[in-house]
Amino acid sequence: MATNPIFIFSLPRSGSTLLQRLLAGHPEIMTVSEPWLLLPLCYTLKSEGTFSEYNYSWATMAINEFIMELPNRKYDYISDLRSFTISLYKKANKKNARFFLDKTPRYYLIIPEVIEIFPDAKFIFLFRNPLQILGSIIKSLNHNSLCLHEYHIDLYRGPQLLAEGYRKISKKSIVVNFENLISNPKIELKRITSYLGIEYTDVMLNGFLNVNFKGTMGDKDGFFLYNKVETNVAEKWRTILGTKLRKKFAKKYISTLGLDTLQTLGYSQSDLLINIKELKEDRKRFIHDIVDLCAANIFRLTELALFVKKYRASKIQGSSLVCHR
Repeated sequence: MATNPIFIFSLPRSGSTLLQRLLAGHPEIMTVSEPWLLLPLCYTLKSEGTFSEYNYSWATMAINEFIMELPNRKYDYISDLRSFTISLYKKANKKNARFFLDKTPRYYLIIPEVIEIFPDAKFIFLFRNPLQILGSIIKSLNHNSLCLHEYHIDLYRGPQLLAEGYRKISKKSIVVNFENLISNPKIELKRITSYLGIEYTDVMLNGFLNVNFKGTMGDKDGFFLYNKVETNVAEKWRTILGTKLRKKFAKKYISTLGLDTLQTLGYSQSDLLINIKELKEDRKRFIHDIVDLCAANIFRLTELALFVKKYRASKIQGSSLVCHR
């Protein structure tokens, strides 16, 4: 049986692991914990975005020159990337299902490349209220800290790239709204299975708790905390962002995302700003938040994390610092 890919395009903390587990209950869908497989493969054609010991910019230049020597140039390269990836999906498809679902949140960085490699794939865009995402990243991924330098790309570039990607293939993809998914999961799953051309089964909704993935990636907290599809998770951001400084930060964040991006994602900028204004203010964590914001700016502007990795590598290898490019 052919292994046809399904891709979920979303931001981290959008509920993609929940959606993945619900879909994995269908006998025609196989999946594994976030593969991240296509990120390094697609970045071989990108001139920026990666640092490496072997000099990434030289490598991309050489690869592109090599591609020009192929009989059909880029078409051959893309075709073989597709064959290589499909081959690995098939080997991971242990139940010989019709579809293999690849859920990797940072695929929002390579949506145009994924579309080019897999023009006949199925594409699911999962959108969630950006305030819910911000609150979830702060609380669940960042230990209730505003030192968000590691997630800056997810919070700021992510929504823009996700919106741009959806606008390109809106007619051949399906949008799932997280709030609708948790309030009416059966209706949403029927919409998705209809898009995929397969029959809905109640096993998807009733048996998703039995779906677990090996590996470290994905939302492990949600697996242990929730024994059913919860609706109250959509309101947790209100307590997380309910301080004077965090309200100010959230307001600036929503303003930065812009009207067009938010509208494509299905949200009103004015409504979100009103939601922030209506939050009750807690006076706790004011000093902590100021320190965290300052630290985040320092880490992001100086690439301090990269320097620390280089320094540790030099200590282990007993050599001088390497200039990564």
